[in-house]
Amino acid sequence: ICFKVSDSGCGMSNDMLSRIGQPFEQQNTTTAIKYGGSGLGLSIVKMLTSMMDGAFNVESTEGVGSTFTVDLPFIKSEKKIDICLPNTAKSLHVLAVDDQASECNYLTAVLSRIKVRHLCVQSAKEALFELDRAKDAGDSYNICLIDWKMPDMDGIALTRRIREKYSKDMIVIVISAYEYQQNSDIAKEAGADLFVSKPLLQSNLLDLFMTLTGG
Repeated sequence: ICFKVSDSGCGMSNDMLSRIGQPFEQQNTTTAIKYGGSGLGLSIVKMLTSMMDGAFNVESTEGVGSTFTVDLPFIKSEKKIDICLPNTAKSLHVLAVDDQASECNYLTAVLSRIKVRHLCVQSAKEALFELDRAKDAGDSYNICLIDWKMPDMDGIALTRRIREKYSKDMIVIVISAYEYQQNSDIAKEAGADLFVSKPLLQSNLLDLFMTLTGG
């Protein structure tokens, strides 16, 4: 896999290029003051690339910009990974709520790979309608993943409505990209069982479901 990052910044001199990748190296004091940084980023990239038997290269022109290239050698595996949830987790019925279409698509993809029954909707109004529908059909949801920041009714207001109207056994998880401690307290005060910070990675979600179901 080869990837490149290019910028249109101040560029680097030939002298700096000869020192690139060494810890705490910056072109000069003026550059450090103007642009910040510690001179560690590229040294960490170079070290990690080396540990993975890859190649790291920089091309730069002063006043024009720089291009950073990382090449990493991988062998494509023929082994197929199948996620096996315990039987208790297979009984999960998840409703995800996020007003952003891209986030809904992402959650749908992740939940599909984890192989739990799910539906993703894009508003609190849709969520309440779906919760009513499922309850009337005798197929209630047992987990709600709710994004905090939504228009009209946010995740906290939706959590309060869910706690007023539906089974106390339903697990409500509020998701947010904002400060953890303060928001965690607000979410739990509203009735959420858990507060989870974004990004909501597949591995974290799988671990969470395993924990909730005793796996």
